Amino acid sequence: MLKFTQSRIIPGQTLRSLVFLLISTFLLTPLLAEVNKNDDNRVIRQLEQIEKMQATYKSKLQEADSLIVVGDTLLARTTEAIFQATIKMRQQARTYSDQKRNLEKTILELPRQEANELRTTIRAMDMDYRNALKEYDDFMRQVIRESENGLSSYDKGQEFRKEAEKGLKEIERRMAEIKNSMDSNSGEDVNVTMN
Repeated sequence: MLKFTQSRIIPGQTLRSLVFLLISTFLLTPLLAEVNKNDDNRVIRQLEQIEKMQATYKSKLQEADSLIVVGDTLLARTTEAIFQATIKMRQQARTYSDQKRNLEKTILELPRQEANELRTTIRAMDMDYRNALKEYDDFMRQVIRESENGLSSYDKGQEFRKEAEKGLKEIERRMAEIKNSMDSNSGEDVNVTMN
């Protein structure tokens, strides 16, 4: 025998709960999608900021390389100039001392009138040699200044290079973090690469 049971009517409270649940599900779904969209926008903004920073560090790296090249060029040029000027000055000093020694020996053998003329010649040679020394000193000061500028450029370039390389490493680390967070959030394989 079949027993008919009275159909159960859902009590009022349960019905209200069920209706509330259905309505809230339909209303909250777009809101949750909006939150997810905001997270995507945040990630996109972060990526844009990172790309800007990466471009900045790459330009710093290029600037550093150019400063290093300029510094190397100046140092090489000034080193060569110093070397050539020193060789030339040594030759002049050797020539001057040899000529002066020969003239002083000759003075002892000459009569007084000719010896006085020779002394005048020696004084003129001394003046020429002093002028040559002064020109050499001025040239060396100028070249040393250029050399210091080259060294300064080289040092600045090295400093900029260290900063840029450190910044690029930080950028790579942040890109990896973003990729990991995107991978863990979506479960998909997201391709985030650096330019």
